[in-house]
Amino acid sequence: MENKIEKTLIRILLVLSIGMYLFLFGFSFLFSYVNTVLEDEHLTRVTDSIVVNAIAVVLVILVIYLVNRFTREKLLAIKTERLALILSVLSSIIALWWVFASGAAPQADQYKICYAASQLNAGDYSSLEKGGYLAECPHQLGIVTFIRFLFFVFGDGNYKAFQGASALSVGLMVLCIYKITVILSKDNHIAEIISLIFAVTCFPLYFYSAFVYGEIISTMLIMWGFYFFLKLNEKFNYKRLVAFALLTGLAVFIRQNSIIAVIAMLGVAFVKMLLERNKKTIIILIALILGVLFQTATTKIIYSTHTADDAEAIPSILYISMGMNDAGRYAGWYDGSNFEIFERNDCDSELAAAEGKEIIRDFISSAKQSPVSCVNFYLRKILQQWSAPMYQSIVMNNNIEGEQSSIVKSLYEPDKTWSFLDGWMNIHQLLIYLSILVFLICSWRKSSNLVDFVIVIAIFGGFLFSILWEAKARYVFPYYLMMIPIAGIGIEKILDILKRNK
Repeated sequence: MENKIEKTLIRILLVLSIGMYLFLFGFSFLFSYVNTVLEDEHLTRVTDSIVVNAIAVVLVILVIYLVNRFTREKLLAIKTERLALILSVLSSIIALWWVFASGAAPQADQYKICYAASQLNAGDYSSLEKGGYLAECPHQLGIVTFIRFLFFVFGDGNYKAFQGASALSVGLMVLCIYKITVILSKDNHIAEIISLIFAVTCFPLYFYSAFVYGEIISTMLIMWGFYFFLKLNEKFNYKRLVAFALLTGLAVFIRQNSIIAVIAMLGVAFVKMLLERNKKTIIILIALILGVLFQTATTKIIYSTHTADDAEAIPSILYISMGMNDAGRYAGWYDGSNFEIFERNDCDSELAAAEGKEIIRDFISSAKQSPVSCVNFYLRKILQQWSAPMYQSIVMNNNIEGEQSSIVKSLYEPDKTWSFLDGWMNIHQLLIYLSILVFLICSWRKSSNLVDFVIVIAIFGGFLFSILWEAKARYVFPYYLMMIPIAGIGIEKILDILKRNK
């Protein structure tokens, strides 16, 4: 009976996820959203060549198939753990090179969190007063605290320390992708190698190492959280449990959107607890909750005495109402209206929330009157995030303060290397979506353990969140990285299908 309930839940997830990937793969085959002007973070829709995309995808799969068929014994002889370590170190070296060669410096929110960290280290807590940046955005307190530590150790304003930490995180991410693939593929060498190739050829991963924000570090931490969650369910160990709780807590501490991945793990652990009623699952569930509470408690302890009594945060509803603005072709894109509405209401969260709710009611009313326009709006909103192969990784690092080499300069010129990278990442993205689609379809009959689908659940949660919240392509990039271990398994399944039907 318990196994039947679990299988039913998995099949519901598979139906939803298959629909999602059919949608993403189909539309990404037709359109891409790219940055054409370095100064503008907004994306432009480009109509792809179906023939070129089809030929490129088929050729890549054919090359992988032929290499696997004629060199399989040599591939199986590769010590994948050693290969993963080598590629991990290499990817961190490339990311470090990019940090210093790109000359990218913080701007916008990156600049604000660095400035706030410097202020707090100097004993100035004005950002926690009414209308202050951290009072309005308390979700930034975790990353600001981390930057404060780096500034204390490496010197005030030394944002290169954060970029260096991000670059090191790139290597740890590659290693974690490999380790997760080992668990999910049941130690399938070919799937492990393919996942590593997907990871090291994902160019936005390197470019975001210069981005002074939480994307790379927090995603690396939550990926390791997934790894320990899978290992704990495989074989319980208290050292792993501590690492699991700390890593998931730190991921949320640095980037609160990581809570979506935590909710996925909480959901799986809760279902397993109800079905199996074993002590191990209960302990994992408690450790996960304590890990998340750790980050809340830490910021409370550090900043509660310095936060003004009348300082209120921007209500979450304003991020949702902002996700319903339609500025031409930029559906639900960030437009700063959350700050504008909040400050217009004298930083009163209740009054600001009421205005946000009114915007949502107006949107729903318009949607009822014109369902076609509503569908068009959400189609654009989804695709400008999930069909953007470069995920804004170049344009998000367009504030250049340092010297750049000729190679790096060419990357910032849309008509040269930038176009090549867009082209490769378009194929990369199509391969990822296709391979996961195949993996999900192949899982229909063989699926039995909900734990194996925890990352699939997290990605689907991120997809729903991207529909609801304000839109930016970079917000969904962490979920793309989560797809890579599953994609490696999916490609291996494609190879197996081709082998059986050659």
